[in-house]
Amino acid sequence: MTKDIEESRGSYAIDNFLKLDTQSKNNKEGADEGFAYSQDVLYKLFDGDAAITKQFISTLLLSNRKELLAAQEAVAVENLPELARVAHKIKGAARLIAAEPLIKACESIEHSEELKEMGGQLKKLEEEIYRLEQQLHKA
Repeated sequence: MTKDIEESRGSYAIDNFLKLDTQSKNNKEGADEGFAYSQDVLYKLFDGDAAITKQFISTLLLSNRKELLAAQEAVAVENLPELARVAHKIKGAARLIAAEPLIKACESIEHSEELKEMGGQLKKLEEEIYRLEQQLHKA
């Protein structure tokens, strides 16, 4: 029964995301002024359910930290394709909550063709992940 509830909630969140993604593309909805993400999109994603939202935030933050370590490792060994793969994964999660500054940092990495740019791009990625993390802890 619990599995059915979780699957139902997951399905509901996916349906909400698809609606919000379509709306944001049409309305150019993005991160709130001064925020690293859209509070409205996060609220709507789970229809205001605080428990699920808190669980989602926890999972997102843990995933971002894990992927940031992978990005740092890719830069350390100068593996631009791996860095781009990690950035793409982070970007996908960032889109769920319209975290536009983080999305832009990821896209910059994805479009990079120069190894010499990796350090600066990683720094921007780190900054945006930490900024998002700080703001989500307050959510």
